[in-house]
Parts: sequence; structure tokens; C-alpha cells
Amino acid sequence: MNDRGPEAVFNAIVNGRLEAARDAVQAALIAGVAPDWSLHEGLIAAMGETGRLFEAGDSYVPKMLAATRAMRGCLGLLRPAFVASDVRPVGRVVIGTVAGGPARHR
Repeated sequence: MNDRGPEAVFNAIVNGRLEAARDAVQAALIAGVAPDWSLHEGLIAAMGETGRLFEAGDSYVPKMLAATRAMRGCLGLLRPAFVASDVRPVGRVVIGTVAGGPARHR
């Protein structure tokens, strides 16, 4: 298996292997792979595949949780790379509820 690039990140995350995923992200950063490429083609694509496998009945919740932990572990490595490359956030998401909510207006 290639130990660099989004493919290695993808495979490690789909298999829920935190240390392998972190090693692959670190190797990709050292090799000069752009952090946004690792994010989109590695992390996000792997979580999409994990969801697809779950929907098809070929995976189960603990495996999804392992993949999520592996992805979160990689984000910590990518975050400084994004800051260093001066990537700006596209926006901010705010989620909230109103006290009393719709049920109160019946």
C-alpha cells in the first residue's frame, strides 16, 4: 500500500485505523501534497465511502465510529497546514433553537 497521499489516508480511515491515517496524512504533508487535497480526496471521500458501506449493510456502527475517530485525528494534523497556507474559511455555521420552540405556539 502506498504510504503517502489521499489514497493511503482514504484506506486507513475507511478501515478505522487512527495511527495509520495520521501517519499517512503526515507523510502526505511532508511529500508536499496540498492539505485541501488530503482533506477532500482522503478524509471526506473516506467518510462518504464509510456512509455508503453502512447504508448498503456492509458496515456497522462501531466501524463508522472508528472511521470518525481516525478522521478527527487527522484533522488535528491538517489544521496547522491550512493556517500556514493562509486558507480562509468560507463561512461560519450557527445552529440553535428558540426557547419554547414551535410546540409552544399551538
